[in-house]
Amino acid sequence: MNSKVVAAIIVLALGAFGLAVYFSRPVNPSPDGNASVDSAAAPAATNPSPAKVIYISAPSPVASTPPVVATPSSMPATNHAAYVQERNAELMSLAMNNDSNSLNTIWSELSNADPEIRAGALAAVVQFGDRSVTPRLRELAAQTPDTAEKAEIIKAADFLDLPSLTELHRPPATNAPQ
Repeated sequence: MNSKVVAAIIVLALGAFGLAVYFSRPVNPSPDGNASVDSAAAPAATNPSPAKVIYISAPSPVASTPPVVATPSSMPATNHAAYVQERNAELMSLAMNNDSNSLNTIWSELSNADPEIRAGALAAVVQFGDRSVTPRLRELAAQTPDTAEKAEIIKAADFLDLPSLTELHRPPATNAPQ
């Protein structure tokens, strides 16, 4: 390969890496407790309309403390996105457990006011893989006014109702003596 081509590829790769590092910088907290974003990195990230938001996190299956309620404040979009990402990661972590407390915590988030958290909870229910929740999912779909969300809930219930691979490859039972 020509050395100029190799040098150009290396320069482009380093430039792409530099951009990835620059745009993945964490949010910088300001002295007043709210998070702020560098104005050079994201000038449109401020939230001009002060919306009052209350987030309720479900109790941990290990601790028996009451749910924590965040104080209502105007949150920039970056705080909300970070909260949603963190909560959805917690739900997927709970989906890896095989206990009823985890499933109940995941299920409680299906009624969350935030549609992104509801979507994460639905993905966690599917990941949990318990077929016993399909009737409850269908009831939830019947009560959901949003048609797109209703379709996703029904799709999840249909997926959970599918037979497993071992059920598909099970030999037919024979009653004949051998």
